[in-house]
Amino acid sequence: MADRGEPDIPPRNMKKHNIIIGFKDDEKSNRTVPRNRLLMRHMEKLFKVKIDFLLDQFGEVLYPEQWISECQGRPYYYTVVQKQQPPPIEDANMDPDYIGDASVFVENVPVNVDAISMEAWLKTGIQSETSQIEKMRNHLAKGMATVRGIEAKLQEVPFLDVDADNEKDAAEARKEIAQLLEKEILLWEKKILKRRKILNEFEFQAKNMPIQLEVFEVNQLNNTNTWLCQFDNAKAKLASKLCRKPDWAEYKLALFQKGFMGEDDSPPLVLFGRRTEFPIEYEEDQRIVNMRLVRVCRRRHGQGSYVHELDNEIRVTKNWYYRGDFRLGKRHGAGKCDYWHGKYTGEFVDDCERDTSGHATLLYADSSGWKGGVGRALQHSLSLIQGNEYAMGGPHGQGELSFADGSSYRGEMHNGTVLGKGVYKDAHTGTSAGTFRQGMLNGDKCVVHGRTTGMDKYGGYIQEGTFLNDALHRKGRLTFPKPTPPPTTLASALDSKEQEKAPDGKEEGKWVHFLTPLYFSSVSICFFFDKYMF
Repeated sequence: MADRGEPDIPPRNMKKHNIIIGFKDDEKSNRTVPRNRLLMRHMEKLFKVKIDFLLDQFGEVLYPEQWISECQGRPYYYTVVQKQQPPPIEDANMDPDYIGDASVFVENVPVNVDAISMEAWLKTGIQSETSQIEKMRNHLAKGMATVRGIEAKLQEVPFLDVDADNEKDAAEARKEIAQLLEKEILLWEKKILKRRKILNEFEFQAKNMPIQLEVFEVNQLNNTNTWLCQFDNAKAKLASKLCRKPDWAEYKLALFQKGFMGEDDSPPLVLFGRRTEFPIEYEEDQRIVNMRLVRVCRRRHGQGSYVHELDNEIRVTKNWYYRGDFRLGKRHGAGKCDYWHGKYTGEFVDDCERDTSGHATLLYADSSGWKGGVGRALQHSLSLIQGNEYAMGGPHGQGELSFADGSSYRGEMHNGTVLGKGVYKDAHTGTSAGTFRQGMLNGDKCVVHGRTTGMDKYGGYIQEGTFLNDALHRKGRLTFPKPTPPPTTLASALDSKEQEKAPDGKEEGKWVHFLTPLYFSSVSICFFFDKYMF
């Protein structure tokens, strides 16, 4: 390969140098490109992709400014590396679907980055987005380029052809031209000094701009921190520029190092560009950190309202409208959310419905509802990409569930399923109290107050004992009490003592479990007793 220390001077016979370039593992894509066509606009037009750099067969990187001078012909060949798509802009203030508070966060920052280094890295990026600094840098670069051009002309003065009668007059003419060029250089140098002074003042103001930085969240899984960055109200436009800045990955950082044994502190160093390299002492002290994955964004944070709409979806699908508290762009805290299938009012944690206070409400489209605890037990490992993506909230814990037909359940639920102790009051058939599993009575000390047409003179019936899959199992009791209101709690059902024996005087017996419906006619119940129980 060509020596990297040589100046980038292209060879004279550029057209005779043909370079083999193509995509990786695709020989059909190989193209023979003349050296004088190794320009970005021609290469992207030829391969129809955005090109970042080229790789030779030894894995050495060649950037666009190196292609003409350093690419070689056969037997060398080069692979096209496509430019990665920049991350999408995340600025809550630019989101038309959101109205509310927002804050600037710096995410995916390595944990060993301290506040001083973080501030230096941010302020270096801020300088490139400050219009005054950028404008003065361009003026300074143009002035320096003009001086270089004048100096090049000054070097050619001794060889200029001038109209003169003799050599002495020609020398005098060249001397006058040289003096004029030197005066012009002096004028431009004064302009450059003035522009450099103004630029230093602007950069000094940017370096001393107050920024409040604090570690907002620690990610133990990725070993990174999320920093909260707060600006003055006058710098709101600057904050928007930082969130839209696409080249944060090009800013390299060497950490601040405190002096040892009376030595001076070593300040952090920030460099820009892929080809820039830190001094060797920074590498020896292991002060260089990888900042390529760091992102600066403004997320929904605080009070606000948000309309979530999926692309290419109509409004009756999984869209929702939320108003309440946000944290790091997610629903977190007290809020209300209207879904396509119902409405939830209560607490949110990490964008999921979670409320352990017992005061949350869920109203469904079929007019049924739940008031109580809301959540879901973790039944899988967290996703590395989406986190707990399958854990949307449902009835979980103590509460009361009401149905469209007037029925209700008061007690424990788990992951949206009736599980635990509770009382189910059916609008038509009666009340069941005890321990439920998968929505059916299963356990000891369960009570069923039933209402059937044939037993109205006894006020229905009461079943007490051990239940299995919603039916009495082993030992139990059947009574026909006087008309009394059904119990509303499990305790009142178990403590009820107002019972009256059946007309035949039979009350207790041993039970076997038949897989028959729980509520059947009075005739079959009496026959069931007489034939099998006693």
